[in-house]
Amino acid sequence: MLSPLSPLYGCGEAFIVKETDWNRSEAFLIRESYEFPWDERLQVHRPLLHVEYEEMPPEVQHTFELKCQEVCAQIPPQIKVFEQRYMDRFEALNQAREDEDFFGLMEEMNELSSCISDLNILFLHIEGHFIGASVHA
Repeated sequence: MLSPLSPLYGCGEAFIVKETDWNRSEAFLIRESYEFPWDERLQVHRPLLHVEYEEMPPEVQHTFELKCQEVCAQIPPQIKVFEQRYMDRFEALNQAREDEDFFGLMEEMNELSSCISDLNILFLHIEGHFIGASVHA
């Protein structure tokens, strides 16, 4: 099992690590089943399958599903962060006096709305249902 600090963490059962020398562990890619790359825009890890889900052994499926649940747990708080930024921009929009400021704020608000939407879609894709209405308060 790889440590969360390992550069290979999050890549599922894709790697075999030879622990002949703990300080010089070598990793060999055999077959990468999945990974959870960081999405800079959404500020969460996203599940990415490299094989059909059904092709993974049951223990790998289980690990993948647990990691997907970890991702889902991060989505509602991240949505709240984006919603707060959106509301901050909205307040600034009310104070904007110049067209450049107005249009810049509108562009930021559109991007934040897009991020919120994409996080909701990611949650739906993983969980199979939408986030409850109480999350968006």
